[in-house]
Amino acid sequence: MPKNIPSWVKHAIFYQIFPDRFFNGDLSNDPENVQSWGSKPSIWGFQGGDLAGIIKKIDYLVELGVNAIYLNHIFKASSNHRYDTIDYYQIDPKLGNLDTFHELVKIAHKNEIKIILDGVFNYTSSDSVYFDLYKLYSSGDGACESLSSKYRDWFFFYDVAPGTGLCTGSDGLENSANYISWNGIESLPFLNSSNERVQEQFWKESQTIPIAPNWLATSGADGWRLDTGAEIDPGVLSNPNNEYWEGFRDAIHEVNPNAYIVGETWGNATSWTLGSEWDAGTNYLFSNAVIGFWRDEPFIDIDHNVSTDSGVIDPLLPSQLNERLLDMQERYAPEALAAMMNLLDSDKTNRALFMLDHNTDLNNSS
Repeated sequence: MPKNIPSWVKHAIFYQIFPDRFFNGDLSNDPENVQSWGSKPSIWGFQGGDLAGIIKKIDYLVELGVNAIYLNHIFKASSNHRYDTIDYYQIDPKLGNLDTFHELVKIAHKNEIKIILDGVFNYTSSDSVYFDLYKLYSSGDGACESLSSKYRDWFFFYDVAPGTGLCTGSDGLENSANYISWNGIESLPFLNSSNERVQEQFWKESQTIPIAPNWLATSGADGWRLDTGAEIDPGVLSNPNNEYWEGFRDAIHEVNPNAYIVGETWGNATSWTLGSEWDAGTNYLFSNAVIGFWRDEPFIDIDHNVSTDSGVIDPLLPSQLNERLLDMQERYAPEALAAMMNLLDSDKTNRALFMLDHNTDLNNSS
């Protein structure tokens, strides 16, 4: 049975905010290549949205009935999505600063809105101080550039023919090793989550100030959404010996016993919601069922196809929707079921309105 699930989340109405695309409240922190607001955004371009913009739109969110914000990654990074984290201890200057973030949390709480942070702990940026692919830091101690780096065993390297690699190899020669990255994306080198020093960086008490509990303790934020959380620890049913999320949960509850912990997974989240790891999952299975009930024909895209955990969104009759919902009721403990995030769409999917438009089949994806 899940323990310490906050009562507020059972009645929460979540609004996900991708900061760069929400509202530009402070023109002074716009990046140099910012696009004009209202223009068609490019995938990798910046629109200039920031934390000040969220503060200015709090009344709008209150009017919508929102009482919980899931805030996409806000820490220093190179991209607009910020999953390529450079510095976990610093608010991205393009979004604001620590004072702005504290003001956002304060104003949100004044309006009875909770703030859930995005925890990207599965990988970091290739141009972070930890990895330093591009030799940007004077210390010369990035894992990619030095065998003696204190971060070397934070990542997974493998030797290649000298001169063909991106990093220093096990023989000490430059450009004689490559590394494992998330989905093969060069800018996102995988972190070794079983490494004790990596765990100390994110949640385990040590001489380092752990990132996850520290942000809740110092800012008053109300919990963490765990990006690709199922990849870090496969859950107690899949591997009971991996206790990453158990340790994380204990560390978070030491600073805030009422914090919400929700993991990203596209399929059945039972393995993580049995009491010692997550409160709930992102529950795309629910959104797929609801959207399927609204659709008259299958919907297939990069996130919804036969090879993914979420599967194709098939049209459902009322009786079939009922069966899907009853199935979720049976597989999850009542407390976990009541705490599910239940996003109809997110930054990882097409928008719900797009998926509900049957003319999307005619869209020219090229």
